[in-house]
Amino acid sequence: MNILIRLLIFSFFWVNAYAGPVDITFATFYSSKRVYRGALIWDQPVMGFGPSFTFYDKFSIGKGGISYFKKLDDHLTFKVGYNYFDDSEPGGGPILKLGGSSEDFKNNRKPTSDIYIDLSYRKRRGLSSTFTMSKDITRHHGIYAYSSASMGIAPFVSAGLGVGIANESHNQYVYGPEGVGGIGHIDGFIAAMLPFLPYKGRLLLKWSRIEITQSENVQAEYIQGNHLNHSLSMVALWKIL
Repeated sequence: MNILIRLLIFSFFWVNAYAGPVDITFATFYSSKRVYRGALIWDQPVMGFGPSFTFYDKFSIGKGGISYFKKLDDHLTFKVGYNYFDDSEPGGGPILKLGGSSEDFKNNRKPTSDIYIDLSYRKRRGLSSTFTMSKDITRHHGIYAYSSASMGIAPFVSAGLGVGIANESHNQYVYGPEGVGGIGHIDGFIAAMLPFLPYKGRLLLKWSRIEITQSENVQAEYIQGNHLNHSLSMVALWKIL
């Protein structure tokens, strides 16, 4: 969280110091629970708010990290970036907890960060696919890959599947010391984008079914048999500059 605050402060100084093209988007989000790569880390709703900044349509600073992206053509986008992760109890700052809960075996990981590359393909009628590969640079130095594909099933609505694969050190960090490498989780999701909010805002909705695979991962210390999670997330976005 301290890293994010420093990045945001840096962003404000950058916006004031340079006259180049800058996009600022304000977002508020809600999630029914926090799930990280299949692992439940907070079992009550959370919400948050804050700005994100995009410079020259290439460099972005926002929730969780920074990234550089480039549109290779009308459909394909390449991205490289940095993410920070902390599974501790939400509260204070831009993230607020909405239900009563407390830290337990699900919150025994130390904070970490990773760098990643991402390729996203999007076409009309809701057809899209994404491939992301990340490398931890702070704790376990593991490698994680996630791939998903979705297609439109109704106006503004799509459905898809995703799978996360990682080596042993990554899965031991996420699921517990007993974790094993290979497929870590399989996801199914339904998503909607509604461009109807006041003041030209957009609402993003996503329902996910996330299942951890392999018995060693399911029974590992940070999971303890809770292999299946469902979550609902909502993000409202307004472009303010």
